[in-house]
Amino acid sequence: YQDNLLAILTGDGLVRLRAKHVVLATGAQESPLLFENNDLPGVMLASAARRLVALYGVQPGRNAVVATETPEGYETALQLLDAGVRVAAVVDASETPSGDAVEALRQRGVTVLTGHRVVKAVGRGRVKAAIVSPNCDANAARRIHCDLLCMSGEFQPVDALLHQMGASQPRVTLAGGVGGEPSLAPPYTPPGKNARSYVCFCEDVSTHDIEQAIDEGFADVQTLKRYSTVTMGPCQGKMCGRALAGICAAHAGPQQEGGTADTYTTSRPPFQPVSLSVLAGRERMPMKRSPMDRIHRELGATMVESGPWWRPHNYGSPADECAAVRERVGIIDVGTLGKLEVVGADAGQLLDRLYTHRFSDLPVGRIRYGLMTSDNGVIMDDGTVTRLAEDRYFVTTTSGNADVIEEWFNWWNAGAANCAHVVNVTAAYGAVNVVGPKARETLGKLTDIDLSTRSFRYMRSAQGDVAGVSCLLLRIGFVGETGWEVHFPAEYGEYMWNAIMGAGREFGISPFGLEAQRILRLEKGHVIVGQDTDAVSTPMDVGSDWAVRFDKTDFIGRGGLAVAAGRGLQQRLVGFVMPGPAAPEDGTPVVSGGRPVGRVTSSRLSPTLGKGFGLAWVPPELAEEGASIEVLVDHRPVTARVTLDPVYDPEGRRLRS
Repeated sequence: YQDNLLAILTGDGLVRLRAKHVVLATGAQESPLLFENNDLPGVMLASAARRLVALYGVQPGRNAVVATETPEGYETALQLLDAGVRVAAVVDASETPSGDAVEALRQRGVTVLTGHRVVKAVGRGRVKAAIVSPNCDANAARRIHCDLLCMSGEFQPVDALLHQMGASQPRVTLAGGVGGEPSLAPPYTPPGKNARSYVCFCEDVSTHDIEQAIDEGFADVQTLKRYSTVTMGPCQGKMCGRALAGICAAHAGPQQEGGTADTYTTSRPPFQPVSLSVLAGRERMPMKRSPMDRIHRELGATMVESGPWWRPHNYGSPADECAAVRERVGIIDVGTLGKLEVVGADAGQLLDRLYTHRFSDLPVGRIRYGLMTSDNGVIMDDGTVTRLAEDRYFVTTTSGNADVIEEWFNWWNAGAANCAHVVNVTAAYGAVNVVGPKARETLGKLTDIDLSTRSFRYMRSAQGDVAGVSCLLLRIGFVGETGWEVHFPAEYGEYMWNAIMGAGREFGISPFGLEAQRILRLEKGHVIVGQDTDAVSTPMDVGSDWAVRFDKTDFIGRGGLAVAAGRGLQQRLVGFVMPGPAAPEDGTPVVSGGRPVGRVTSSRLSPTLGKGFGLAWVPPELAEEGASIEVLVDHRPVTARVTLDPVYDPEGRRLRS
């Protein structure tokens, strides 16, 4: 590149180097010749024939004709003879060739036709003969039988790197063939109307195609190559550039004479093909960290990418973390949840339009599950909506969707005569979920808020101080136990984590990560959007039709959902329980009658049941309590039982206690 910048592909990556001085020693490459049927099998470059003979010990044919414009054609003929291939003739376009190889061939009885060229290859499916004529007398042709036709056109400098640099560089030296002068293809006799003489073997572009394009007005090579696709194949003009320049010079008139293919076309990097992964370079995707990220790492958490966030996968044993939540108290960092505030007199109307549920009638201090669909009724996101005041709502979304949902809110709010404003406060708030039988006792040591079941019921919210920090408490139950989401200013993240851990120490509090959370939510049958749903899943398909209010006048996706409801279920998401501890992998097929009928979306070993269990898509006829399905475990079908209820606390008594 300009100013001696080099991109160097190595075994383990890409090196960018700016050199003080560059020596280009890229050599020259052999060109194909133009004649009729030059694409027949058995027609190849002389260098290809030499490679087959010298490197692989393969005879490319038994009876050869070598057509050449270079001394390398004679060397090729000698190598073929030494490999046991009969050489019927060497056809040389020059009138007076010289060199030891010429005499050596004649002494070995090979016919050398000087001032001749091949005008046609004959055969069907493979070359059978070559039609040869003198340069100046096309009528004095002769037929030479062969099953191999080697061609060696003028060598062209491999100067693409030189041209890519643009202006001449003072600190670049050319060595060897790259410093030679490019040459045009010699004059040729245009083939007949139905004959084919191929210029571009990659794109099957013939001389007739190029001549016709020029006649139609595409004389400039930049438009010519786009119209005909010549030079635009995988070789990027390496094989056809010289011939193209010769045709343009001969057919387009004197104004093109003396030019070369490189004069007309632009050499673009990379000259040598490289993989897309090299062009992509190193991944530099910025990852978000929660306010408690440092603490998680100090606790020895295994961190994983979850959407745009780093999150703790586990702190050692997901099974022990599950037990802590079910038996004592656990704490998980949920600051990665998307958090939006919707404010204004018409905030409720905007939410009614965006969600399948109704929120304009939600009492202050109450929480309602929110399900959002696209225009065609496909599930986009889910979360909770809390009404903080008559004109203020607090919305949570899935961790990876905050920015997308914010854009979606603003898109549908734009241009409307609404008094509603959307603010993304994801980064402003940290959050933890404190959950388990001892969650109330743990938080009760840090706040004056009445956390009793009578005063702070399930799906309610309250605002107040926790450990001296102003917080928003949401009583929800994603993992199926008594618990509160505690939202607080992000700058207090580490302080709040340590305060809650200290308060819960006497109760055996334990942090739990993403894996334990997924096991616990799976026992409650809760769906993760994107994990258990796909690009066609509707609320009816996942059993969430209770969250769709068709009695509303309108909402985004209503029409699509109405069509889906009228059509009936095509697939249904259900729970299943295995007979033993073995659990299928996520994505494993569900089999019925020896054929795949669905797939497993999430599956784990349940610490509560001691059995494998999960969620799976099945046909409607199998979506019945107690129905039998087969899933693959270690590539063998195992019978599982369908369940439509959560496998843990199906009545929900524990999370409401």
